Amino acid sequence: MLSTETPAATRRRPGLLVLIAMAAFGPAALNIFLPSMPGLQASMGIDNATAQLTLTVYLAALAIGQLIVGPLSDRYGRRPVALVGIALFTFASFYCAIADSITELLIGRVLQAAGGTTGMALARAVVRDIHTRNRAASVIGYVTTAMVTVPMLAPVFGAFLDEVAGWRAGFYFITGMGLFTFAIVWTQLSETNLNRVPEMNLGTIFRNAKRLLAEPAFLGYALNSAFGAGVFFAFLAGAPFVMAQTYGLPPSAFGFYFITVSFGYMFGNFCSGRFAERAGANRMIVVGTLLMIASLGFLVAMNMTSIAHPLVIFIPVFFIAIANGINIPSAVASAISIHPNIAGSAAGIVGFLQFGIGMIATWLVGIVYGDTRIAMVMVMVAAGLGALLAMAVALRTSRGLNFD
Repeated sequence: MLSTETPAATRRRPGLLVLIAMAAFGPAALNIFLPSMPGLQASMGIDNATAQLTLTVYLAALAIGQLIVGPLSDRYGRRPVALVGIALFTFASFYCAIADSITELLIGRVLQAAGGTTGMALARAVVRDIHTRNRAASVIGYVTTAMVTVPMLAPVFGAFLDEVAGWRAGFYFITGMGLFTFAIVWTQLSETNLNRVPEMNLGTIFRNAKRLLAEPAFLGYALNSAFGAGVFFAFLAGAPFVMAQTYGLPPSAFGFYFITVSFGYMFGNFCSGRFAERAGANRMIVVGTLLMIASLGFLVAMNMTSIAHPLVIFIPVFFIAIANGINIPSAVASAISIHPNIAGSAAGIVGFLQFGIGMIATWLVGIVYGDTRIAMVMVMVAAGLGALLAMAVALRTSRGLNFD
């Protein structure tokens, strides 16, 4: 069997390229398929809720997978776990491309997400392995600024592929992306977990999880990031159908408007990278969360008007994306800094909560009958209020903690 260890002579801190590659392929697989959901619905003769299951099961598998990936990387190292996950992701992407039924596609999406979860969880753990809390928030912000370019372009490219070659084309493209990512991680990622947990079994996993979940500050920071992500996932679940059914626009229109949202998220993450280390994580969380609440109020107000244009959704969501970019890196860095010796487990739980709440948000948008736009806005507002409450808990219970 080939060794996944990096030769000692080549071990070094991983550069931004490998961190971006690790963090990008999972979100790219999520976003590239969004414009194709209405096309899948028509191709397979399924309803809205069934089509949205391709998003919901992906998020569910991402959530559960991170509970497993984090502890495994604490025990066996970041590098071997990442390589196995990327290999699974690549195989599953090809399986999705050749699926003949919605059942096969859903199975493929679960396997795809199980592999994709490794990059997102472990990129954060790698950053925390080599940086302090505030510096980690800054680096995560910079990584996400660059990384978000791929998911930003994914819906545009996915819409083009869907209109030219059908919904399967996006999965073939993602298969190629998986192969590229595997090559980059194999050649560039040095092991950063130099203090591995001596043993890892279900008992250890549960003990580490209990230790983290017993910290109110950890829960506050983790749920703040998770509910913030839930706002965005509710938008992702509803917006493609609102564009197609409410405004009668093709998939390419969603991809075009989605660019504005991605630029907002990119700008927010740039602000996080630029200011988090100097301003401090807590201040960034407050600014980001309050901006998100104000933007949700703007979204509600815009959708109470008689204006029939996609901008009544995309302008407020642009500001919500900025808020998430400011808030989430600092909330994540704070959560995984409370017990840095088990940063992988902490990153896994944070990821589980983010994608678990995201899964619930997409499911709620899908099961509410009637006006999808109203359902989407309602779920987004509920998640935003959850983020606000979690922020209050985090700030109150984190006083006096030494994160670094």
